[in-house]
Amino acid sequence: MIDGLREIPLEYRYFAGGRDLIVGHSEQNSGESRLIVTTPQQVQAWYDVSGDHVGLSCLQGTMRLVIFDARREFPSFGAMQEYFLGEHRPMRIDIPAGVYFGWQNTSRADLMLWLTGGEWYPENQVLPADTDRVPCQW
Repeated sequence: MIDGLREIPLEYRYFAGGRDLIVGHSEQNSGESRLIVTTPQQVQAWYDVSGDHVGLSCLQGTMRLVIFDARREFPSFGAMQEYFLGEHRPMRIDIPAGVYFGWQNTSRADLMLWLTGGEWYPENQVLPADTDRVPCQW
């Protein structure tokens, strides 16, 4: 397990008018919140977490999330974790600062991600998806 990485299972609450999903509490969501839409089969990688951490939840579709620890000072340096999550497996992944992450939309429709905390911008890609510095094949 990557040091500082947290997996938080989420659960839908059903009511007469539909359902809701709590993806985080306000005290956990310092920084910005963003809704990211990724087209089918698109790969978005590699990004670095700045600030404290980034919380990531998939609200619509199915995704492959890959997380790679590039922090040399941590025992989990070089560790890689992979998740398949989405609307049928709701989960929030809290990714610590200094760790690279990327995802692929494995759905046939648009993927909707909810990102909270830290300062994450799509234009702040730190490595190309096909880099040899991360042992991942998309």
